[in-house]
Amino acid sequence: LKAWSKALNILLQDNAAAKYEIDLSIIQRHFGKSTRDLAMLVLKNEDKAKRCEELKEKIFTDLWPHESKLMPCAKEILVALKRRGVKTAVASSNSPERITEMLKHFNLLDMFDAVIGLDESIRHKPYPDLLLRALNLLSIKPSEAVYIGDSPYDVLMAKKAGAYSILVKVYE
Repeated sequence: LKAWSKALNILLQDNAAAKYEIDLSIIQRHFGKSTRDLAMLVLKNEDKAKRCEELKEKIFTDLWPHESKLMPCAKEILVALKRRGVKTAVASSNSPERITEMLKHFNLLDMFDAVIGLDESIRHKPYPDLLLRALNLLSIKPSEAVYIGDSPYDVLMAKKAGAYSILVKVYE
Protein backbone atom coordinates (compact mmCIF):
# COMPACT_ATOMS: atom_id res chain seq x y z
CA LEU A 1 0.00 0.00 0.00
CA LYS A 2 2.79 2.44 0.84
CA ALA A 3 4.57 1.79 -2.48
CA TRP A 4 1.27 2.20 -4.33
CA SER A 5 0.52 5.46 -2.48
CA LYS A 6 4.03 6.81 -3.01
CA ALA A 7 3.92 6.02 -6.74
CA LEU A 8 0.59 7.75 -7.18
CA ASN A 9 1.67 10.83 -5.24
CA ILE A 10 4.98 11.11 -7.13
CA LEU A 11 3.03 10.92 -10.35
CA LEU A 12 0.52 13.56 -9.31
CA GLN A 13 3.24 15.91 -8.05
CA ASP A 14 5.24 15.59 -11.28
CA ASN A 15 2.43 15.54 -13.82
CA ALA A 16 -0.60 17.45 -12.60
CA ALA A 17 -1.04 21.15 -13.35
CA ALA A 18 -2.08 21.76 -9.75
CA LYS A 19 -0.16 20.27 -6.87
CA TYR A 20 -2.06 17.28 -5.53
CA GLU A 21 -1.27 14.93 -2.74
CA ILE A 22 -3.60 12.05 -2.07
CA ASP A 23 -3.82 11.49 1.64
CA LEU A 24 -3.03 7.91 2.68
CA SER A 25 -6.42 7.73 4.41
CA ILE A 26 -8.15 8.35 1.06
CA ILE A 27 -6.14 5.57 -0.54
CA GLN A 28 -6.95 3.29 2.40
CA ARG A 29 -10.65 4.05 2.03
CA HIS A 30 -10.58 3.36 -1.71
CA PHE A 31 -7.84 0.69 -1.74
CA GLY A 32 -8.81 -2.06 -4.10
CA LYS A 33 -10.18 0.27 -6.77
CA SER A 34 -8.26 0.50 -9.99
CA THR A 35 -5.59 3.17 -10.29
CA ARG A 36 -7.72 4.88 -12.91
CA ASP A 37 -10.75 5.02 -10.61
CA LEU A 38 -8.66 6.41 -7.78
CA ALA A 39 -7.06 8.98 -10.09
CA MET A 40 -10.54 10.04 -11.23
CA LEU A 41 -11.36 10.94 -7.62
CA VAL A 42 -8.60 13.57 -7.77
CA LEU A 43 -8.24 14.52 -11.44
CA LYS A 44 -11.91 14.34 -12.52
CA ASN A 45 -10.81 13.72 -16.14
CA GLU A 46 -10.82 10.33 -17.91
CA ASP A 47 -7.88 11.08 -20.23
CA LYS A 48 -5.71 12.36 -17.37
CA ALA A 49 -6.74 9.41 -15.21
CA LYS A 50 -5.77 6.95 -17.95
CA ARG A 51 -2.37 8.62 -18.35
CA CYS A 52 -2.00 8.64 -14.57
CA GLU A 53 -2.64 4.89 -14.53
CA GLU A 54 0.05 4.25 -17.14
CA LEU A 55 2.63 6.42 -15.42
CA LYS A 56 1.82 5.09 -11.94
CA GLU A 57 2.57 1.58 -13.15
CA LYS A 58 6.01 2.67 -14.36
CA ILE A 59 6.78 4.41 -11.07
CA PHE A 60 5.41 1.50 -9.01
CA THR A 61 7.62 -0.93 -10.92
CA ASP A 62 10.68 0.87 -9.57
CA LEU A 63 9.33 1.35 -6.05
CA TRP A 64 7.69 -1.91 -5.01
CA PRO A 65 10.85 -4.03 -4.59
CA HIS A 66 12.16 -1.51 -2.03
CA GLU A 67 8.90 -0.46 -0.38
CA SER A 68 7.04 -3.78 -0.12
CA LYS A 69 7.50 -6.46 2.49
CA LEU A 70 5.82 -9.69 3.48
CA MET A 71 3.35 -9.73 6.31
CA PRO A 72 4.63 -11.45 9.45
CA CYS A 73 4.25 -15.24 9.24
CA ALA A 74 2.98 -15.15 5.63
CA LYS A 75 5.52 -17.67 4.35
CA GLU A 76 5.07 -19.95 7.38
CA ILE A 77 1.31 -19.99 6.86
CA LEU A 78 1.72 -20.85 3.18
CA VAL A 79 4.17 -23.64 4.01
CA ALA A 80 1.71 -25.08 6.56
CA LEU A 81 -1.14 -24.95 4.03
CA LYS A 82 0.96 -26.69 1.38
CA ARG A 83 1.96 -29.44 3.86
CA ARG A 84 -1.74 -30.07 4.48
CA GLY A 85 -2.44 -30.31 0.76
CA VAL A 86 -4.49 -27.12 0.57
CA LYS A 87 -4.65 -25.70 -2.95
CA THR A 88 -3.60 -22.06 -3.10
CA ALA A 89 -3.81 -19.35 -5.73
CA VAL A 90 -3.18 -15.68 -6.17
CA ALA A 91 -6.07 -13.76 -7.71
CA SER A 92 -4.90 -10.16 -7.96
CA SER A 93 -5.68 -6.98 -9.85
CA ASN A 94 -2.03 -6.79 -10.84
CA SER A 95 -0.88 -8.16 -14.17
CA PRO A 96 0.12 -11.85 -14.20
CA GLU A 97 3.69 -10.76 -14.99
CA ARG A 98 3.83 -8.39 -12.01
CA ILE A 99 2.40 -11.04 -9.68
CA THR A 100 4.96 -13.60 -10.82
CA GLU A 101 7.76 -11.06 -10.39
CA MET A 102 6.59 -10.27 -6.86
CA LEU A 103 6.23 -13.91 -5.89
CA LYS A 104 9.74 -14.63 -7.19
CA HIS A 105 11.11 -11.61 -5.30
CA PHE A 106 9.74 -13.01 -2.04
CA ASN A 107 10.58 -16.66 -2.92
CA LEU A 108 6.90 -17.63 -2.87
CA LEU A 109 6.19 -18.70 -6.44
CA ASP A 110 6.28 -22.42 -5.59
CA MET A 111 3.71 -21.86 -2.82
CA PHE A 112 0.87 -21.32 -5.32
CA ASP A 113 -0.93 -23.72 -7.62
CA ALA A 114 -2.31 -20.92 -9.80
CA VAL A 115 -1.64 -17.25 -10.45
CA ILE A 116 -4.44 -15.16 -11.91
CA GLY A 117 -3.94 -11.52 -12.77
CA LEU A 118 -6.06 -8.90 -14.39
CA ASP A 119 -6.17 -8.90 -18.15
CA GLU A 120 -8.50 -7.44 -20.76
CA SER A 121 -11.05 -10.26 -20.36
CA ILE A 122 -11.47 -9.92 -16.61
CA ARG A 123 -13.54 -7.26 -14.89
CA HIS A 124 -12.09 -5.42 -11.90
CA LYS A 125 -13.04 -6.23 -8.34
CA PRO A 126 -15.64 -6.32 -6.86
CA TYR A 127 -16.78 -8.42 -9.83
CA PRO A 128 -16.01 -12.10 -9.07
CA ASP A 129 -14.20 -12.85 -12.36
CA LEU A 130 -10.66 -13.12 -10.92
CA LEU A 131 -11.67 -15.44 -8.12
CA LEU A 132 -13.95 -17.58 -10.27
CA ARG A 133 -11.17 -18.08 -12.82
CA ALA A 134 -8.74 -19.17 -10.07
CA LEU A 135 -11.28 -21.56 -8.54
CA ASN A 136 -12.01 -23.03 -11.95
CA LEU A 137 -8.29 -23.68 -12.53
CA LEU A 138 -8.05 -25.39 -9.13
CA SER A 139 -11.32 -27.34 -9.62
CA ILE A 140 -12.69 -25.90 -6.38
CA LYS A 141 -16.30 -24.92 -5.73
CA PRO A 142 -16.72 -21.34 -4.47
CA SER A 143 -18.50 -22.63 -1.37
CA GLU A 144 -15.31 -24.54 -0.47
CA ALA A 145 -12.96 -21.56 -0.89
CA VAL A 146 -11.64 -18.82 1.33
CA TYR A 147 -10.30 -15.64 -0.25
CA ILE A 148 -7.86 -13.59 1.82
CA GLY A 149 -7.67 -9.98 0.78
CA ASP A 150 -6.66 -6.53 1.92
CA SER A 151 -9.57 -4.37 0.77
CA PRO A 152 -13.34 -4.24 1.07
CA TYR A 153 -13.44 -4.95 -2.67
CA ASP A 154 -11.82 -8.32 -2.00
CA VAL A 155 -14.59 -9.16 0.45
CA LEU A 156 -17.26 -8.10 -2.06
CA MET A 157 -15.60 -10.16 -4.80
CA ALA A 158 -15.58 -13.27 -2.61
CA LYS A 159 -19.20 -12.73 -1.62
CA LYS A 160 -20.29 -12.30 -5.25
CA ALA A 161 -18.38 -15.47 -6.16
CA GLY A 162 -20.04 -17.43 -3.34
CA ALA A 163 -16.81 -17.91 -1.39
CA TYR A 164 -15.81 -17.09 2.17
CA SER A 165 -13.49 -14.17 2.79
CA ILE A 166 -10.97 -12.93 5.31
CA LEU A 167 -10.02 -9.25 5.33
CA VAL A 168 -6.47 -8.54 6.47
CA LYS A 169 -5.54 -5.02 7.47
CA VAL A 170 -2.22 -4.18 5.81
CA TYR A 171 -1.97 -0.50 6.59
CA GLU A 172 -1.64 1.50 9.78
